[in-house]
Amino acid sequence: MYYTQPATSLTPALVIYLIDASHSMNDPCGSTTKMGLVNRALKEAIKDMVRRSIRDGIVQRRYKVAILAYSTTVVDILGGIRDLPELVKHGVPVISAGGETDTAVGFAAVENLLQKHLIEFDSCPAPLVCHLTDALITASDPTPIVRRIQAMAVRDGPVLVENVYVADKMLRIP
Repeated sequence: MYYTQPATSLTPALVIYLIDASHSMNDPCGSTTKMGLVNRALKEAIKDMVRRSIRDGIVQRRYKVAILAYSTTVVDILGGIRDLPELVKHGVPVISAGGETDTAVGFAAVENLLQKHLIEFDSCPAPLVCHLTDALITASDPTPIVRRIQAMAVRDGPVLVENVYVADKMLRIP
């Protein structure tokens, strides 16, 4: 059975945020921009991880996080994989957008990160790649790379890849 390993301090869950930071993410989205919405969502996701990881008032190492932002190049926002307490100590960075969209280069960076570190997470929950994008791809098709990532696995199961689409027409009207 897959996806049954809980995230604990001894078996932390790896979450890789892949953020589309191309110029289209500066487009309006509700009362902010698409990138503003992504920054807010990222901050809320980290807050949820913290809530799930507090024990006796101390943030436990239940999650490990990487944040990669891409346009035509990739920026490793955290400088690698970070423990949740370390991320909390330094704060969630604000990401800005600019440049063309090359989703394939973003997923290639995720694949490279996983190739280097997946063995460290073999007894942990299956890693999650959370891709936040407006889906305006202007370069090569990332599908072959995504399939290779999805073929990577730990004992708990294959790497999970989710796409979170950010668009103005998708927001609920208050």
